Amino acid sequence: MRAMHAWILVAALAVGAPGCAETTLTEPDPAGDPPVVTAEAVAGSNGQAALRGTALPQTLRVRVLADGEPLEGAAVSWEPSAGTIQATSSVTDGSGVAAAVWVLGSVPGPMTVTVTVDGVEGQPVLFTATALPLVTLTADAATDLQSGIAGTLLGTPLRVRVFVEGIPAPGQAVTWTSTAAGATAVQTNSDEQGFASTTPQLPLAVGEVTYTATLGGAVGSPALFRATALPGPGAVIIMESGDNQALPANFPVFPSDLVVAVTDQYGNPTAGQPLIWTVEGGPVVLSGSGQFANATGHARTQVAPSGGPAGSAVVRVALPGGTVFAEFNLSVVPPVPLVILEPGTQSRFTSAINGSSPAVDTVLSGGQMTWLLSEEDLEDHAVAPVGELEFLPGYLGYGSSSHGFTVTLSVAGTYYYEDPYWPGVVGTIVVQ
Repeated sequence: MRAMHAWILVAALAVGAPGCAETTLTEPDPAGDPPVVTAEAVAGSNGQAALRGTALPQTLRVRVLADGEPLEGAAVSWEPSAGTIQATSSVTDGSGVAAAVWVLGSVPGPMTVTVTVDGVEGQPVLFTATALPLVTLTADAATDLQSGIAGTLLGTPLRVRVFVEGIPAPGQAVTWTSTAAGATAVQTNSDEQGFASTTPQLPLAVGEVTYTATLGGAVGSPALFRATALPGPGAVIIMESGDNQALPANFPVFPSDLVVAVTDQYGNPTAGQPLIWTVEGGPVVLSGSGQFANATGHARTQVAPSGGPAGSAVVRVALPGGTVFAEFNLSVVPPVPLVILEPGTQSRFTSAINGSSPAVDTVLSGGQMTWLLSEEDLEDHAVAPVGELEFLPGYLGYGSSSHGFTVTLSVAGTYYYEDPYWPGVVGTIVVQ
């Protein structure tokens, strides 16, 4: 610790000739003059603001110096014009700093703290602060949880209300932001009743979006609103599968369904969208068309030969009104040797060429034979040769009429076959 005042008196006795003595009083040492003590506010602790009745975010700090060096142990007094001081120290520490917590007064407005330090002459250190009024931001619940078509404006503006000390406050700048991709912030001012509002555009992509109203320093800020963007009406039909198929005229159904996806103008799937399927021409018929898009915006239909002559066919799917449509091109080719397995309690093989049941078919050497299930079944089915002439067996599958297989028969003779899962279900092929 450095002394506030230092005076040194020195007496010296000189011994010379016997019986002779001399005493000298030294002049005051310039280094012992009283030090110059100063006090100052530490940067960052002056000029703060906080809600009335609350503590400032930073403690007040005063630094005391003696001849420019930190002075430890200096007594510091704090006197607020409003509010209370919760001093963390009454004397300076080793760095010459004393600190205090200032809880502002309950009335909004400017206020001061006067700091005096023992040994410091002149003006005291003055801290200023501003007690802010209580500002609240409340969301209008009636404007929350809205829904609307993607890309359109919300039906009802989002709205908040601003109060200052419980009184509606005009002219308060509220900032609105959104989680929607590409959205920019907008700012609106509260009106005479304290209301601030905005009418945002829903995002182009379907799903939930959050809107945020922010007012700096306000209790209740940010206020959150949620809305849901819904798909618009169907605007686009996309063919996904089933185009350009060819099928023999005696096959029961085309192997692949005709499948489309329906979206709105922004590419969002349109669940429940009505669709109209029609045969525009050719030897085919629709079998179980999907009149409405499902939850993912998809619709499908099965197509079967109509039993007429071979030829090209066009199947159209359209939105109501007919201006938006897609067309599938299909081909029905001449019949081929084919046996249909009709499952059930009276399971049997039936020739699709001559109608015989059990099936008896004739093919030329090197020709092919195909087997198919006629309808869905929850049992196993297969075709296996029996007798001297053999061909590779095949599994017809489980639960689908489109499952089947084809063999090439090169050796002339009579072939017998059966369904190994159903004894007595047999058929014959004569190869010439």
